[in-house]
Amino acid sequence: MGKSLMHSSDSSARVALLLSELIKKPLNYSEIRKLFDDNNKKSVSTNEVLNKYINTLRTLGLNIKRKEGKYTLYNFLVQIVLTNEETEAFNKLQMNIAKYGSIREINIFYEIKKRILRFLDVNSQNEINTYIDQYLVNSLGIKVKLFAKLCDDGQILKIRFKGEIHNVEPIEVIFLENKIYLECYEPKIMSIVKFPIEKITLVKQQPLKNKNRMFTNSVVYEIYGRLKENYKLKDGERYLYEDEKRKVIKVENEDYELLAKRLIRYKNNCKVLKPENFQKYFKDFTNKILALYE
Repeated sequence: MGKSLMHSSDSSARVALLLSELIKKPLNYSEIRKLFDDNNKKSVSTNEVLNKYINTLRTLGLNIKRKEGKYTLYNFLVQIVLTNEETEAFNKLQMNIAKYGSIREINIFYEIKKRILRFLDVNSQNEINTYIDQYLVNSLGIKVKLFAKLCDDGQILKIRFKGEIHNVEPIEVIFLENKIYLECYEPKIMSIVKFPIEKITLVKQQPLKNKNRMFTNSVVYEIYGRLKENYKLKDGERYLYEDEKRKVIKVENEDYELLAKRLIRYKNNCKVLKPENFQKYFKDFTNKILALYE
């Protein structure tokens, strides 16, 4: 009798421990076994026994399903019913998180939401769950759509990049070398800048329209050797001059950092001719790299 009570007590403790962890995250068989071992519970060797614990929780009214090899808890014993006003407020909140939050903030919100859903009744879950697939699963996709729309709006943006605030005139979202950028004109430096979308945060859309000024920001460089023979013009480039030794190329409105990263790969087969401000930028860019090895 004593052993039976002890066995029942051990099983109840495991079931309670399993429930407390399922509230936090989905678990597979290996993770459940490790959970018991880490909490000084006697090891469970068979999946059949683990299924008994899971089924015990199911008999209590908990909706536990196996998804992608892991058991996921979709509700809780106490169900919260949201009012229409609460549902509307939550949906507005997640829309704003999706629009204006950083990728990190969006992911944190999504994790919080997944935990909250378990405590809501089925109808409330459905009412606030309609936005997940559209707005929260692919956070980079959210930003691409958002900034593409902001480019269409043609209004000045205040954005944050690497901790600094930039006031820019958005031009377009572009795909370059398997990365996605927001291409802008930044009046402060009178230059085209390409910001990697996943690393920027929208601070505010300003009420001011883009000035659509006719700006030109060109760089001229020349190339030699085998590079000259095999070179293919990039977007925004054109040949100015060519002879037996060199080709002179002009590129319009290119982001200085991206251009510098590309030209440095050409090594001693490339020389920047003008303007002086890019020559200086390119020298500073290469010196920073060399300084790492001093």
